[in-house]
Amino acid sequence: MRVLGWLFARIPIAWLYAFGALLGGLVWHLRIRRRVVLENLKLAFPEKTEAERRDIARATYRNLGRMIPDFARVPYLPKAQLERIFVYDGWENFQ
Repeated sequence: MRVLGWLFARIPIAWLYAFGALLGGLVWHLRIRRRVVLENLKLAFPEKTEAERRDIARATYRNLGRMIPDFARVPYLPKAQLERIFVYDGWENFQ
């Protein structure tokens, strides 16, 4: 995992997001937990059509695919880049 995080920190973000979206799409097509996701969306959005819920589910899989490489690369980013990415609003309250 460390090697992947290190590698992901050096790949341009657009490529990384494209790779993640592809990975999420692959997981969707492999039907990993698809039924559970669609059943939950049916409970959450009974007013939406089946096609609308499927579109939401597919978009969710793609988005999750984009997020995974993002989380893996965070420990390997330079401090200056991390400070541009993360906003600490109310940090003094936390301290």
